[in-house]
Amino acid sequence: MSDALVETFNDAATWDEILAAIKSNAEELLDTVHLEKLEYLATEADREQALGLGVNEIKTLFGDFTSLPEIKAIVERQIDVEYAKWEFVLAFETASSEEEMRTGLERVQSLHDDREIVIHEWSSSDDPTVRARAAELAAEPYTLVLRKIAVRLGDGAYLDALAAEMMLAHQERGPFDDLDILIQALDDATDVLGFESIVMAFNEAPDWEAMLAAIQNNASALLDSDRLAKLSQLFDDGSYEQALGIGVTEIRTLFGNFTSPGQITSALEKQIDISHGQFAALSAINSSQDASAIAEALTIHVARIHQHRQELIVGWIASGNPDAVARANELEGAPYTTVLREVSSHLSDEAYLAELAVRMRSARQNGAFIDIDALIAALDLADRAIDAPHDAVISGVHSGTASEDDLQGTAGLLTIEDGDWGENRFKAVAESELQKQYGTFTFDSITGEWSFTLNSAAQFLKEDQQAHQTLIVESLDGTAAATITVTIVGQNDAPEAAGSGNSASGVEDIRITGRIPPGTDIDGDNLTYTLVQPVQGLKLNDDGTFSYQPAVNFNGTVTFQYEVVDPAGAKSQPKTFTITVTPVNDRPHDIVLSNADVEENATAGAVVGGLTGSDIDDDVLTFSLLNDAEGRFAIRDDQLVVKDGVRLDHEQATAHAITVQVKDEAGAAYQKTFVIQVNDDTSERAIGSSSRDLLKGGSGRDRLWGGLGNDQLTGGSGQDIFVFDTKPNRKNNLDKVADFSVKDDAIWLDNKVFAKLGKAGSEAKPAQLKKDFFVIGTKAKDKNDYLIYDRKKGVLSYDADGSGKVKQVEIATLSKNMKMTYKDFFVI
Repeated sequence: MSDALVETFNDAATWDEILAAIKSNAEELLDTVHLEKLEYLATEADREQALGLGVNEIKTLFGDFTSLPEIKAIVERQIDVEYAKWEFVLAFETASSEEEMRTGLERVQSLHDDREIVIHEWSSSDDPTVRARAAELAAEPYTLVLRKIAVRLGDGAYLDALAAEMMLAHQERGPFDDLDILIQALDDATDVLGFESIVMAFNEAPDWEAMLAAIQNNASALLDSDRLAKLSQLFDDGSYEQALGIGVTEIRTLFGNFTSPGQITSALEKQIDISHGQFAALSAINSSQDASAIAEALTIHVARIHQHRQELIVGWIASGNPDAVARANELEGAPYTTVLREVSSHLSDEAYLAELAVRMRSARQNGAFIDIDALIAALDLADRAIDAPHDAVISGVHSGTASEDDLQGTAGLLTIEDGDWGENRFKAVAESELQKQYGTFTFDSITGEWSFTLNSAAQFLKEDQQAHQTLIVESLDGTAAATITVTIVGQNDAPEAAGSGNSASGVEDIRITGRIPPGTDIDGDNLTYTLVQPVQGLKLNDDGTFSYQPAVNFNGTVTFQYEVVDPAGAKSQPKTFTITVTPVNDRPHDIVLSNADVEENATAGAVVGGLTGSDIDDDVLTFSLLNDAEGRFAIRDDQLVVKDGVRLDHEQATAHAITVQVKDEAGAAYQKTFVIQVNDDTSERAIGSSSRDLLKGGSGRDRLWGGLGNDQLTGGSGQDIFVFDTKPNRKNNLDKVADFSVKDDAIWLDNKVFAKLGKAGSEAKPAQLKKDFFVIGTKAKDKNDYLIYDRKKGVLSYDADGSGKVKQVEIATLSKNMKMTYKDFFVI
């Protein structure tokens, strides 16, 4: 029957045929628990289909099934998985509160563990098709969503927030009545919580540096491709990072905390457009080779950055926010605004534009304006100088250099010559103009002496990165200006490893993945991570992600040390990272049977061999038989014993397969099939049971007792004895002797049953049947014809009165036409 069932499953070509095979053979395949689970799955078509698909996929990937226990194990595992999914969906579908949603989330762990075990097992296969399927499973939304939630199952606040999001989605969309809808809802809810973290990052940034970090970390989630490209150009230039951070911070200060990613995107887009407009203006004007090219660049870009400033001012005034209106009025009167407004108003005047372009070309120091402030100051001077009657001349040291760690800074001296009486000196420079990003200028408007002292911000510069700080000074009459440029050369600073977050955890035998907490680098370099010493089973990637495969059955803690490395090779101090591997129950993994042979016709209870199980956890083990060779064997006190020795007949079967299952205390099971050899007893004594038996002798002197039931007895070669010691009955106790030999064999009749044959004789000393007691024919012919052989029919009968008055009883059927005599019979 089991072979036919295996063939049924192997012949099933589709999932629905597999499902039909499961249902039609459920009673034979499944225990009570799995039968009940199957009934529940029958109410959910998707899960039933998934059950059929799952079993069919295993057959497709790993080949035809080879045994009934294999099919049983696979079907029960698939039922457990699909039943767990059904319960998972039901928990969310029927949830009516956030607490019930929270309870549903607690089912994620078991689903996640099962999926990860399958992926791990299949990924380890030597078959590329199986490994490819494992990769597909790992990329499915079902897997990804479970992973996102599973890593935060220990975060109560997160789970509460996720439950609240799911309750809101339930109210808005209706019940989650299938697995795909539920997984999509969970995916959406985790995304929402992700956006909340973005808003939090921008609202909690304490300064412009932190705000800049929030921009860098979340740009890809907030900006379109055009703005991302602009932002990349600004970061590559390095001169606009502070302006971006300050600009977004100011918007938050004026209008309050951001309430959505959309608000952040709007604010960030405005600041990117403003800064990129300045970047584009500087690039275009600095790259212009002649006055006409400068004129064209001025026409396009001065108008654009003027428009950006005006849109900002108008928008803030229109907001009605008192703080924003006040700030807009400040910007309205700022030199940046007034200069752009003045110059923009004359750009349509060709003569003005031509002279402005010539003066701007002349004003460029070393071929370029260093920053937007230098460009605006030059525009202002050029605009006012167009109509000036006398021009001053400034000469002297216009530049200096300092390294980021230079405490002294740099200094210089400028002189001025002006034909106008009393104007042979400089304008005083406002204190606010002296404060720069990387330090502070001093300038004496009387003597022309200047100096620059670095501040701590210079430490953020990367190795060999250059930053330029400029100060524009003017002659008293405004007809001449000079730009003092200080070039600061960055030096590399070693990064630092994170002080917290240096731990991860996972479960025994499952690959653990994670990421080292980000290190910090004052230079803002891209950082990589490296191991101090190799650790068995650990792979650390340059980006800080790692995977750790614990040794088989290992649990406990393992540590490794890593260093944070910047592009110049500078390393942090070693940091220790701890991975905690929690134990899981391991199922038993082997069974040993001390002996695997048995004597044929062994008595019931005879010990075949002792059973020993192997379990890495040293649990108490319990043995049972999944296949007892059709009732021939049993297990008693961890020993394999004979249950029905009559059926252990070497001539019928030289060996029998049994399947032993061992379970640990947690119910995890392992099974193994053994083949028990049946030893041939050449002089065997085969005793039948009370039912229909098939007894076969060997090549020696065999003695066969049929017992009750309609038995078939075969002595085989050799001198055999057929014993009849139970009351004959034609209907239910009539034996057939298949190969009686008059020359070699004998028949023993027990006088307790066949009383008329006399009291003489025993099993130890059989008595020859009296000659007068035997007759050949169809019935008794005189008063002592007790034993009758019908040669034509081959029937041996017993007549209790020896005369035929009482109906004779058939004892056995023999071959026809045998030359039997009284010498073939003995009384015991």
